[in-house]
Amino acid sequence: MRAWIGPSRRWGLGRRTSSPTGPGPLGRWPGTWGWRSVGIDAVYRELRRIARLIAASGLTRSPFGGNFSVRLRDGILIKRSGASLLDPRREDIIFVPWGGTAEGASVELVTHLGIYERTPAGAVFHLHTPAAVAISLLPECKGGCELVPADVEGRLFLGKIKVVDVRRPVGSPELAEALGEALSEVPAAIVRGHGIFSVGGTLTEAFARLAEAEFSCDVLLRLRLMGVGWPAGP
Repeated sequence: MRAWIGPSRRWGLGRRTSSPTGPGPLGRWPGTWGWRSVGIDAVYRELRRIARLIAASGLTRSPFGGNFSVRLRDGILIKRSGASLLDPRREDIIFVPWGGTAEGASVELVTHLGIYERTPAGAVFHLHTPAAVAISLLPECKGGCELVPADVEGRLFLGKIKVVDVRRPVGSPELAEALGEALSEVPAAIVRGHGIFSVGGTLTEAFARLAEAEFSCDVLLRLRLMGVGWPAGP
């Protein structure tokens, strides 16, 4: 099976994984899909590493603006509501069984479950990043749009970035459906005025795609300010 080097080495996340094995549209995106046989301790160690990268890169200034989850056989692990992504604790990772709920789970629980129902993703990452939020609020993206990265790495690893625009953009069934559909076609999508959601086989892979999407959005915004325009479609 052909090996593949993961995206975004600028974030220190280049890693070797197997080539696509997951079912559905996301099979064309390199990575390992489906549930993982991991425990909270392993996820916590991975999350601590990502938290250091977020803090060092300045990817977001909002410590509470985001969440994550990991697919397991019997349910998902998800961030506790109100917990900081920049200084996570082990007790901030909550198990939620399929079809169930858990006290204190992220307000975006329904959104994450909706993504897992519609994609073979092994992990989901979400952050409130400034370039993605800003570009999603441009008039061209009212009602939703597709962004075509201008940078080579963005085009190679993301293809397109979908912007979804829903009436209730936080933790709603409407958002879960819209994001699930978008992320069945692309590895990263932006909720208009809210932030980026990305998928991957692992938390590290999902975060790498989110970081790549934010970089691509930043490039597009700079081009816009220079009067070059930006590639987008309805």
